[in-house]
Amino acid sequence: MKKLSNLKKLRSFAKSIVYQMLIMLSISLLNTTTNICVASNASINNTPGITSLYNVCSTSEGPYGDIFRLTASSGAYSDETVIRFKEDATLDFDSQLDAYKLMNTGSSPSLFSCSATIDYSINSLPSNLVEKIIPLKLTTAFAGRYTFTADFSEFAGEQMIWLEDRLLGTIQNLRENNVYTVTLEEGSINERFFIQYRNQDLATVTGNTQQTANNGIEITSYLQTVSVLCSSDIPKANIIVIDASGKKVYEQDNAEISSGKLEFTLPVSTGIHVVRVNTSSASISQQVYLTR
Repeated sequence: MKKLSNLKKLRSFAKSIVYQMLIMLSISLLNTTTNICVASNASINNTPGITSLYNVCSTSEGPYGDIFRLTASSGAYSDETVIRFKEDATLDFDSQLDAYKLMNTGSSPSLFSCSATIDYSINSLPSNLVEKIIPLKLTTAFAGRYTFTADFSEFAGEQMIWLEDRLLGTIQNLRENNVYTVTLEEGSINERFFIQYRNQDLATVTGNTQQTANNGIEITSYLQTVSVLCSSDIPKANIIVIDASGKKVYEQDNAEISSGKLEFTLPVSTGIHVVRVNTSSASISQQVYLTR
């Protein structure tokens, strides 16, 4: 049975590779401006400018989803990765929607998103996600200043997208500033850069459902701000916030809730925190991700 399972995986992988090779051949025949939903980012004779992805689709509207492009560049050398949100996409690899990463050679960097087992040049995710943290990997051929540039020209939605640098403890709203520059060493850079995605419209809908399920209380967060939403008949609450080590970092008794909402900002380090809310009628605890 194990051999059969491995054979099925091998066949699936081979099918995906063949599919991408056929599309790449089509691109060369139809010209790189043809609007088709796949990518190739292999360098050609290490020529700068040949390492970017081909067009994923003709428009950000219609059946192709919202497309977010991120480029890492240093001087004349650059590479691009694509993350898109599409109704029929899943969290798993789909050979019709996703593309494996083909690593660059020479002086060009290699930028890609990843899961536990797959490196993506195109990473298609379901459009009904409320929020998602997407790890990025970057391989640099030389040390120097590198610039990340976000492109929302094919992104019709207004979802929030941040670039997080966990080594420096920074997070940048790419909607407000789409350029982030940093000095990097040569080599592979893992577990440092992350894309944070949040669909606020879906969060509001989901939050209303959660609020009903949690006796009229909902807890959300944005950067370092925690919001507690309650039904209008709850006037006060006791708040406790605990970090990942179990240390109490915030406490407020009888906090007044105005018009069903209480907000407070915590100057804490980036990471998971537990927020406990106790009222006269209910008590809940919920994990939130706070970041600078």
